[in-house]
Amino acid sequence: MGIGNENKLPILRGKRYQFKHSNRRCAYTLTLYPINSTYSEFRKNVYSKIIQNKAKWNKLTLDEIFDEFKESAKITIYCYGNDAITGARRMFQSIAYSINEIKPGEYLHTKKPKRFTYLKHIADILSVED
Repeated sequence: MGIGNENKLPILRGKRYQFKHSNRRCAYTLTLYPINSTYSEFRKNVYSKIIQNKAKWNKLTLDEIFDEFKESAKITIYCYGNDAITGARRMFQSIAYSINEIKPGEYLHTKKPKRFTYLKHIADILSVED
């Protein structure tokens, strides 16, 4: 799948940056959309004729994929970037989401950073209001 809005990817900032720049926007909603490799994959004869036909005409959507495969379809988000703590290039991987686990929400407002473990830091950055 392709990702982005108007072919621009945002810089995702951590809690420390968000706290120092509370007047700036630090979270973005990105659009997932099928790209040529998505259509090529779903044209294969292992998929249903309906899916193949929509992929053939580049009309297949993510909703249609989830509708066809229900809970067996999963989506995992990979994010690459430089770690602000160590400076190393890192890859962050989400859990595998099913359609029932995807929900709209707003990221929690940042709190003043304090001492934390690295995994707690990542969980805080990605926390969403219920």
